[in-house]
Order: sequence, then structure tokens, then C-alpha cells
Amino acid sequence: MADSALPRSEFDLKAQYDRDMANIQAMMKEEEEEEPGMSRFNELVHNHPRPQAPIVPQEIIEIEDEDHNEFIREIENFIDLTSDDVPSRKQKAPVDKTIAIRNLPIDSRNLITQFELDEGVVLKDGITVELRDEIKVTDKYRFQFLRIKHIFRSPTTGEVFLRGLPFTRTRTLRGQIPRLRNEVAMMLMIDEDDARPDEEQAMIEFPLANVRRIRNLVCTNADFPQIRYDESHTTKKDIEENGLLVCRWKYRLTYRNSVFRAKGQTHEWVICHLGPEDASKERYRFSEDQRRARWRGTTMLKAGRVRGGSFVPGMPDNFEFIEDVDNEDKTNDVFHRADGLIDQLPGQRYIFGDMFCGGGGSSCGAKMAGLKIQIACDANKSACDTYSTNFPETSLYQTDIFDFISRQGPSPPPG
Repeated sequence: MADSALPRSEFDLKAQYDRDMANIQAMMKEEEEEEPGMSRFNELVHNHPRPQAPIVPQEIIEIEDEDHNEFIREIENFIDLTSDDVPSRKQKAPVDKTIAIRNLPIDSRNLITQFELDEGVVLKDGITVELRDEIKVTDKYRFQFLRIKHIFRSPTTGEVFLRGLPFTRTRTLRGQIPRLRNEVAMMLMIDEDDARPDEEQAMIEFPLANVRRIRNLVCTNADFPQIRYDESHTTKKDIEENGLLVCRWKYRLTYRNSVFRAKGQTHEWVICHLGPEDASKERYRFSEDQRRARWRGTTMLKAGRVRGGSFVPGMPDNFEFIEDVDNEDKTNDVFHRADGLIDQLPGQRYIFGDMFCGGGGSSCGAKMAGLKIQIACDANKSACDTYSTNFPETSLYQTDIFDFISRQGPSPPPG
């Protein structure tokens, strides 16, 4: 910008500034010749005026009342960083616990003791029904059958509902239980924060319209293949449609709470065999001694368990040393004593089986503890070669553990 274009006051200021600078340069020249000139130089540097930029008038913006209120609402959301208080981390919204309450008590006025589905077909507590459309409980699991516990009518719509325990075919459990025809498993979906019994909170309910028909289902603690559909069913379709359904397993899925259950995020799962207390009727209930004896089969001593050990040296093969597994009265026990203790025969020992035996480390410890090493199993040939050298008297099987468990027939003789 040319000097003439500046305001008058600023033109005079610039001229004064130029004169001062000329005087400063002259004094700096004198300083080189004479030291006393420094005092005058410092005085001029600190006292001479500085040119200032021209002041431009600011435009004043008027805010209407409505805009002003909106502006105030926006700045209220800002965090005051000048405060000494540190803003806390945003807290999570509390979990709605109402969805955790499943299977609420039913008003007795809405309960139905029994309901006639068709002529002569009556639904009631304990009856098992097959569904028209299977119900998905999670993305992975679904069920096709329900054992009725309650029948009730909705107080608002009047529609009839069934509530009970769900069952699924074992073939739907992703290979976790053997896929056997007409074998089913009880599904229990449990919340850890729900203190009610498993079978109370795990019940499912659905409308009566989804019922296809009644099915015959029994729960038993007997091992497969005990208690199956009869041989009158000749085709696979006939077995599937009309054959007896047998449940031997519980499939228990545990969730931390209802929120995780809704998301399908399992905390843990357990597959367990039914116990005697789970059997539908007395004829489907077996003692654990009976199950053990049936699994072990006929042995030298003709019974599954002998107090004091089933290995007795010198006992003839035809000696029947039997414990009646169905009789809880032990007064006729060979080893019975009034004080409840037992007298072992000379050389009598408990027998030991070593699965995944390897070279025989566990068997060595069992032998040192006084056990009779009766049987061993491992799939590795090198391990079996080593084991047979260390324990030549033991019945050794070089096979997969699943094949060993499912193997039928009596054990081979030792050696």
C-alpha cells in the first residue's frame, strides 16, 4: 500500500519511526568507536513507539431468541474442561431383569387339567407330544418333542398353551451324542442367576395349535440298547413316525443370565446320563450296580463287584462267587462281618484297567499299590510294544478308545 493511502496519523507515525531508525543506525556506528554511546542506544530502543495495525470495526451479529435458545441447548452438552472434576466413564444401562423370569406361576383359574385334542385323544400332565414345526431354542439347537407339565388358557386371548420340558433327537446335537434312531435327549437351558430347579426354569411353552400328535417317550437310566422300540416296526419311516422314543441323556446348557441366553452365548454345557431318579416308571429304573454288572458282563466271579477285590488266586473258573446286586441286604455276603468290615482271602486284590496306557507308567504305580493289572488299551503301536514288555500278563488292546468301549463279547484270556 502507498504511503499516501494511509490515514494521516499513521503516516506521521511511520515518518517518526523512520527517523528513529536512522538515529539508531548512526548511534550503532558511533558505538563501534566509543563505548558511552550504549546508554543512549538502550534508551531509544526501549522508548520508541511501535506501529500498530489499524483497528477494523467488528460486525455485531444479533441472535434471535429462538436461535439463542438452540445455541444454549447445544453448549449444555459440552464437557467443562476447566473444572477440577474428572468426568466419570459412562455407566452401562442396568440389565432388564424381567426377561430372566421365565415360566411364571400360572393362575389356577387358567389351568386346564386335561384337554381333548381329538376324539379319544386327551392331553394332560406327563403326556409327550410331537410338534408340527420344530422350535429353535438357539441358532444351534432345536427340539421336536415336549413332555407336558401344564396346560393353561391365556387370560387375554383365550388361546390354549402347553408348558413342559423339551426333548430333541440326538442326531441334532452336532455329534456330541451317538446318532441313534429314536434316541432323544432332554434339553435344559439354565440361567446361573436363577435359583429355581433346572426342570422348572428350563420349561418351554407354545400354543396348542403347534401340536401334531401324541408320542410314546420313556426316560430310563438303562444303557443302550436296552429298552428300544419293538421289532414290529419294519421300515425306517415307521420307526420314526410310530416307534418308541427313549431318553437316556440330559443336555444342560448354562448361561450367565437371560441376556447371554438371548444372545446364545453359552457359559458351559454338560452332557450327563440319566440316573435312577430320572426314570419315567419303575420298570425303566435300574440300580447302578446292575448297570455296572451289565457293562462288565460275565466274569470269572459271575458278578460285577466283589468286596475286597474280584481277583482271588487259585479260584477255579467255575466258582460262583456272586454278589446279588439287586439285594441291599448284605447278611448273606461271603465277607459279611458283624462290625461291617471284611476279611480278604489270601492274595485277593482289586483289579485295575489302564486306558491310554502308553508305556505303562500308571500301571506301574497301580501295581506298586497292590492292584491286579487286568486290562489296558492304547492306539499307539510303539506304546503297546513297550507296555506288553513291561506287563506281559495284562490283556492289552491296541485300538481306539471308542472301539474298545463299544467292543462286544467277553474279554480275551490274559497273555
